[in-house]
This record gives sequence, C-alpha cells and structure tokens, in this order.
Amino acid sequence: MVTGASSGIGKEITRQLGKQGYHVVMAVRSESKGKAAIQDIVSSGVDAKNLRLMLVDLSSQKSIESFAKQFKSEYSQLHALINNAGVAMGDNKELSEDKIELTWATNTMSYYLLTQLLGDVLISSAPARIVNVASNYAGDLDLNDINFDNRPYDGQAAYRQSKQGDRMLSWISADKLKSSNVTVNSCHPGVINTQLLSDLGFGSAKAPSEGAKTPVWLATSPDLEGVTGKYWDNKQERQCPFRNKKELQALWAKFHEMTVIDITPSLD
Repeated sequence: MVTGASSGIGKEITRQLGKQGYHVVMAVRSESKGKAAIQDIVSSGVDAKNLRLMLVDLSSQKSIESFAKQFKSEYSQLHALINNAGVAMGDNKELSEDKIELTWATNTMSYYLLTQLLGDVLISSAPARIVNVASNYAGDLDLNDINFDNRPYDGQAAYRQSKQGDRMLSWISADKLKSSNVTVNSCHPGVINTQLLSDLGFGSAKAPSEGAKTPVWLATSPDLEGVTGKYWDNKQERQCPFRNKKELQALWAKFHEMTVIDITPSLD
C-alpha cells in the first residue's frame, strides 16, 4: 500500500514496485488523478492488474476509518505499508474537519491511524514492513500547541513539526511491534522536484523517481529483513535526535487525545 500514490514520489514508488511485480494498493484522494497516474504507470510497462485504486481523504479520520474497513473487506494480507502522502501549507492556517491543523492531520495523524487500523493485518501477514516517508527538514514540534493556537502560524514550521512527528511515530511503532516480525523504518527521500517542495518554497533538479528509491528499497530489499527502528537517507543509516523516551510517550498520548474516531488500536 502506498499513500499519496497519484503524483510525485508516491506515484514513482508505485511504478517501481509495480515493475518488480508487486500488487500495489494506491491510496489517493482524487479519483481522476489516480486514474491518470495508473494510465501513466501502465504505459511504462507495469501490468494494470497489479494496481488497485482506493480513495481516501487522509486529513479526515472518518475517511481513513472507512478506507481501512474497505481494505480489510477486500484483502486479507498486507506486507508493506508505505506512508508517503503529505501536504505543505502556505501562511494561512487551515483546519481539518476534525479541527486539527491540516498539515499535522494529513502528514502525521494519517500515518498514526493507518498504522493502528491496519496493524492487525500487517501482524497477521508478517514478515511485513512499515516505511514512513519523513524528512531531514524536521523540528519545531510543540505538543502543547499542535494547532498553532498560541504561536504565529508558519507553513514551514507546521511541515517541520509534522515530519518530526513522523520520525518519532516510527520509533514508537518499531518498539511496539518488535516482537511481531513487522519492521518500521523512516527515511528522507531526498530534496526532490515535487509540488510539495514547491509549496514549501524550495526547488530541486532531482526527479521523483530518485526520491522513490530509498522507500522502495526499505520496503523490498532482502538486506533489510529484520531491520527496524532506523532512519535512512540515500540508503544510508542516519542518526535521529528525536528519540527521547519521555517525549515519545508524550507524543503517543497526544495521538490518543487527537483521535476522534472510535478505534480498536493494534498497537498499545
């Protein structure tokens, strides 16, 4: 499963997995963009039978819940969850339908909820892997002010705190799944020429296909069998400073607090 699979790095992750013969569930918000992505991926030699489009609004907890239920009704196995979808906002704060700052709702809460709602399928399918596409551009996390109610809103700061959250979630999840043969790793895909990078105000000459290489490697390489709880950049392990035990526990509590749907957690 690849979230945000209709464009950018997510589409290229899907293409590379498809070329290796994997069946890929493409989790996307826009049906028209998803169908266009499938057409493009198939034109590059991927068998259309290996691609399955499923719709979800990853900023909406109810939509994520419905998506997970639909997936479980159609599939009994999941060997890799690649949390990739992300947004970057400008200078105007937007809230999700759940009253959560839109960047955090999409980039971080969706990673958490999909891990919780699909964790049981991953565990029963083990060996399985979770790959969280994060970023080196991470920091500024304020667990007492996720929504920027008490500080000036800044789209880049919101993005940075969401990516710090993704990395911290990876370490929590890896620890909770350590006895289940489900590995969890996080990565920086590189500074890649995507719409998201443009929305952040940056530029790059690197193509999305380059950004897909490390996530695909983490999801498929035999060399990563049993490897968990690590942060990667360009297929190289990097140190991550966001590993303070008390802060990880506080983040986990914050995820629970911000969950408005009634779920049975797979990890707790």
